[in-house]
Amino acid sequence: MMNIGKFAISGLLVLVLVGCANGASNEISYTINAQNQEVLLLNLKTEKLLNLSNKTSDDWWSTWSPDGQYMAFTSTRDGSYDIYVLDMQREEIRHIVDNPVDDGWPDWAPDGKHIAFATNRDGNFEIYTAGPDGANPINLTRSNADDGFPNWSPDNRQIAFTSNQSGNLDIFVMNAGGATSPIPIISDSSDDSKPSWSPDGKKIAFVSNRTGSSQIFIYDLNTKEDNQVTKEHAWDYPSWSPDGKQIVCISQQNGQWDVFRMNADGSDPVNLTNDKLQEWRPVFRP
Repeated sequence: MMNIGKFAISGLLVLVLVGCANGASNEISYTINAQNQEVLLLNLKTEKLLNLSNKTSDDWWSTWSPDGQYMAFTSTRDGSYDIYVLDMQREEIRHIVDNPVDDGWPDWAPDGKHIAFATNRDGNFEIYTAGPDGANPINLTRSNADDGFPNWSPDNRQIAFTSNQSGNLDIFVMNAGGATSPIPIISDSSDDSKPSWSPDGKKIAFVSNRTGSSQIFIYDLNTKEDNQVTKEHAWDYPSWSPDGKQIVCISQQNGQWDVFRMNADGSDPVNLTNDKLQEWRPVFRP
């Protein structure tokens, strides 16, 4: 919508990696923390890594349009946290959410028509939605708490998010149109956050510190029970593969956070980055 400019994508070569399983996406984007934060795209078959942001600002928290042609992300390139969209075909970036406050943590709706994000434009962090061009922003939460990490359900009808309404972090679900009050679905005395809806809409992966360290759990929406799928080291930022068979996440092993891929039950974790840098929030490209 504003600040449209040509944007060069630079290619890099990375370590030898294990290829992606049949049926899953071949690419993941994630944030790397070096001198500044950059969004990278890793091809799991060709072993190539592309720097998609390539700016001296901090660029992070990527999300993809359903067709995989556009990537929304958070950036400080204009001073505050704002949301930008990268057109992969034209190699152009658009500045779609521009405020002097902080706007970020975008998540693209499955139908491609909206982006959910968190913003503190009302004094505390709330969940908003807007069009993919940033038009018609709508406040969905309207609470006195801090709400963040929105994630759409696959049927486009609901949004899961994290809130501290009860004093600690819990996971709530609300109607994507904002017509009904949010309902807490994962609530206890620990911090539960960063929900990620499975592609079949039956489960939500999330992060909890209820065992004393950051671990990944999966909540079954039918049985209303959750299952811990990671146990050793610290784990964070789960995201499902398009076929629902795998999860990418980060784990703190050997002193730094690396990107891992594992089966949805937590088995067979594979370190995809294995370097001396810090990585954050991996997601599959559709």
